[in-house]
Amino acid sequence: MKRFRKALGIVALALVASLALAMPVSAWADETESYGKPDVSGPQSAWYDGQSHHFRSTVKDSVSGKDLVEGTDYTRSFGFLRDRGNADDIDTWLETDDSFASSGFVYERIDFKGNYAGNGSHFVRHNILTLYEFKELDATKVEGEADPTLGATLSLFVGDPTTLLDLSAFILSREAGEQPGEYAITYTTDPEQIPAAYTSNSAGTRTGLGDADLGDGYIYKMVVGDDICGFNYIRIVPATLTIVPAYTDVSATIAWKDSSNKEGLRPSAEDYAKLLSLTADGVASDVLPVVVDNGDDTYTVTYAGVRQYAYDGNGERYDVDYKITQADVDGYTTDNATVGNEGIITNTHEPKDDSGNASKDESSDKSKDDSGNKPEAEQVASEAELAKTGDQAPSALVALALGASALGIAVVAKRRSKR
Repeated sequence: MKRFRKALGIVALALVASLALAMPVSAWADETESYGKPDVSGPQSAWYDGQSHHFRSTVKDSVSGKDLVEGTDYTRSFGFLRDRGNADDIDTWLETDDSFASSGFVYERIDFKGNYAGNGSHFVRHNILTLYEFKELDATKVEGEADPTLGATLSLFVGDPTTLLDLSAFILSREAGEQPGEYAITYTTDPEQIPAAYTSNSAGTRTGLGDADLGDGYIYKMVVGDDICGFNYIRIVPATLTIVPAYTDVSATIAWKDSSNKEGLRPSAEDYAKLLSLTADGVASDVLPVVVDNGDDTYTVTYAGVRQYAYDGNGERYDVDYKITQADVDGYTTDNATVGNEGIITNTHEPKDDSGNASKDESSDKSKDDSGNKPEAEQVASEAELAKTGDQAPSALVALALGASALGIAVVAKRRSKR
């Protein structure tokens, strides 16, 4: 009995030892079976350049992280589609993608074999991209003018799409506002003007243009349709409409009535400018005038390059109300010391004659000719008027006086002769 128990113990120990030795093998076997899920890297993209793009996905064991061996663990082949169809639409699979140079989708097919045969096939869709550039054109206008026609260009940078986009798909507008400044030019797309190949998906519904950010500072619109050579991107280059201020000139005429400055009191054009001031809507302006002596007893005053428009609290534009004001001029009286644009300011000084009395400004007396005398025609008219009235009394008196004198002389001469 003791021998039996001893033998049984030995068998039990041997069994335990066998199990202990077998456990790592079983664990390794289980671990080996977990390698059945390989990892395949994601799709790659490249801009069309007319050359073949060689897309190669990496295939790794998801547990150990080791690279699977092409030819042993899997085979690789390629197919090409110019539209957005699926891999099921590809009839021919090639060992390389050397000939795939057009815009479109390059499908990479991974067929697993050997220890990974149970994983079937895996498809990766790589992209050879088409790039357009939609470039808005900067524009400028003067405040108060109508907007210029907004423009843009649409260029195919890279790609060979079977259907081209054109500018008819884009409608330009701009940010609202009329005051001087910069306003963003914006656009909308008219789905009806975008070729159906760019706006329809496999279900036949229009999708329009979707936004995409490729990380280079530009905004892109991505269009994907059924016949457009893969993914198409439109790089948007924005522009602005700049409204520049409108400027105008404000002027006035200064008339001098001082017998052509007979007494030399008139200030020079330079000194006269110091007597002037300008207000804009009642607010003093620091703009300085230019004064020109015209040489005909007038000066011209000009405030050049002042703002033509201002805006009220509602943003409504109106013409600025400018006023030119003249200070007192020594020795002169002034009519209309404050005038608006193109107004007339008149300064008058009456020079004194030889007797010290103020004389009339001969420059304004139109009844005399350049010599200061009345015109000959007026003199003749005056004599005619005198004759017409019959007023000849002065002539008769002179004749009577002369006759009396002659008679007196005759009497005196006769008396002397008698003596």
